[in-house]
This record gives sequence, structure tokens and C-alpha cells, in this order.
Amino acid sequence: MMTLHTTSPIRLTVIVVAALIAWLPGGAPIAHAAAGDLDPSFGTGGKVTTDFGAINADGRSVVVQGDGKIVVAGFSGCCGSNDFALVRYATDGSLDPSFGTGGKVTTDLGAADLALSMVVQSDGKIVAAGWSSNGSDEVFALVRYATDGSLDPSFGTGGKVTTDLGAVNDDGESVVVQSDGKIVVAGYSGIGSTRDVALVRYATDGSLDPSFGTGGKVITDIGGVDAGGTEVAVQSDGKIVVAGWSYNGSNDDFALVRYMGGWSPDHYKCYQGKDLKNPKFDKAPWTAVNLVDQIVGGLGENVEVQKLKYVCTPVDKNGEGINDPNAHLICYQVKGANLAPRPKVEVSTQFQVSRFELKKPKLLCVPGTKQIIP
Repeated sequence: MMTLHTTSPIRLTVIVVAALIAWLPGGAPIAHAAAGDLDPSFGTGGKVTTDFGAINADGRSVVVQGDGKIVVAGFSGCCGSNDFALVRYATDGSLDPSFGTGGKVTTDLGAADLALSMVVQSDGKIVAAGWSSNGSDEVFALVRYATDGSLDPSFGTGGKVTTDLGAVNDDGESVVVQSDGKIVVAGYSGIGSTRDVALVRYATDGSLDPSFGTGGKVITDIGGVDAGGTEVAVQSDGKIVVAGWSYNGSNDDFALVRYMGGWSPDHYKCYQGKDLKNPKFDKAPWTAVNLVDQIVGGLGENVEVQKLKYVCTPVDKNGEGINDPNAHLICYQVKGANLAPRPKVEVSTQFQVSRFELKKPKLLCVPGTKQIIP
């Protein structure tokens, strides 16, 4: 049974419209162009349609890559026989010939397959999520594509993953990739108009994440007659938020659920080095900053940032993995006052429990990025 919780009509083609301010190469605005005008540099008068050759083709999710190319995911087909469908466009709206076949990709997972959400990973791989039906049972469906549109063999089985949550209608509606690369899909699970919010988390290879819920799955009854998740987001602290609807017996209400993400901090390896780009940074006048922490408290302490000392990068220690491969720490030597009286703290790690008498701050570590250069 094919069920869609949507009010949007089925369209015959995928439609992309760019409503942007148009600019000439010299930087001057086109005469009379205003915000919201169709962009004449995109497609035909700002409009693009793409025919997949099927009776129906429906775009459901769009992402702009870092290089400006536009990816649209949805489905194509008819009458209970649909496939995941992706299209990638160049910045001018033309089909990107380096992607799939002439810019298009279709993927068959079962009798009816609908991609409803999509995300581009930091490595450029594309993850499309939705659901797949064998004609009687619907399951969560995920497909990961390489940057050229080919199926990623390192993900699931030949790039594809399906997950049965045990109900007739298990439909994925929204996908997000955490900073550690794990993939979270939200949707609903149930039968007919008696459904619950459903959430599944996958490891980077598409396997279910056993550290999340029960075997990677969570089903939440909000308390109404019928409910489901339509969008998912991950907070900076790793908690997962799902938004959707809940039917109270007479009408739908907004529904919002937040889950613990099980986030844990990374381990870091720190390299000592020499600042080649700013060799005079460690000369006076130094940069003064105020720091408030759990040791000093109150109004904090004024310190002087003197010189770059360490670059710390997250590491996979003994196979424990990396949560956020982009979270680097850049540590500067600082000059601060001695603490009086000297507080004592007890610290505990997997190596030992230690007791410290604190004297004065030596380093200030701030988030930063790194780029390997020759």
C-alpha cells in the first residue's frame, strides 16, 4: 500500500526554478532586476524542467553543493512502480554530464521507491532517503552515491540499505548526517492512520548503529491517534530533534521530539610547530582576552595571547573512532596571573586518576580548521 502524508500534487516533470537577483559579469545589477525576479542566466528565463521518460517524475529535495552545482532528488515512474531519481545541474541550470547518464540517475530498490530527502556529505557523496515497497510492506530506504552518481559499494549492499521497523508502513521522510558521519533518518512506523514517530541511525557504512535506541531504531508514541516525523536536525551538542505532526482525533497538531544523541568528545594528538605566516604575532603588543571558566568563575581572568604553540587534530585511538573529523584545536601560549590560593582538582581519564594543584594558565585552545599544504 503506497501512502504519502502530503498535500502536494504529482507532477509530470522535475521542476527547478531559480528566483535570484541577476547580475552582469561586471558586477552591476541588470536594469530593473529585483529580489524575487526570475534569473535569466539560469535555464530558460530562470526555469528548468527535466523529463525522465516516465509518466511521473517528482522532485522532493534539493541541495546546493559547495561548487555551486544543484542536486535534486525524488522519484520517477508510475502506478506503484517508482524508482529513486536524482538529477544534478550545473550552475546555469544545464544537466551535468559528469553525473550519472547525462546528469540523471535512477535506482531501483523494490516495486515502489520514493526518495523524499537528501543530504551531501562533507566528502561530496550524496545520501538519498525515503522508503521502498514490495507491494504490501514499506520500509526505510537509503542510497548513497559517489560524486559521479554511481552507487557507493562501501555503503550497505551495493550502495543500498533498507530497514524494516516491523510495521506495514515504515517510511523515511528526512535525513541528516551527523558531524561524526553517522546518518539519521526520521519518519514514521505503523499501519494506515495509526503511526508513531520513527528514528533510525546508521553507521558510516550503512549498518545499523547498535549504540542508538534498540539496535539502531527508536519508535515514539506521542500520545495521539496518529503521528509521524517529517524533518530531522542535529543540535551542536549531538541531541537529535524531530518535527512532524500528531493527530489528536479531530485535527493535526505540530509535534516535536528531542532525543539524546550519545555524543562523546574526541581524542586529540597535538603537534608543536612554528608559525610561518605570522612570525611577529608573538611580539608585543599581545592580544588580550577575558576568560571565564569553572576554575576562576566570577568576572574571569584577563590573559595575553602570545604565540601559536600547538595544532591538535582528532584521532582514532585504538579503534574508538572519530566523532567530528573537522573539529581541530589551535592552541596559543598565554600569559596570565598565578592563582592564589591555588585550587586543587581531581581529574579522571581512562589512563589514571590524578590530583592537580593549579598554578597559572599556559595555553588557550580555540576551534580552527587545517589544510595540508606542500
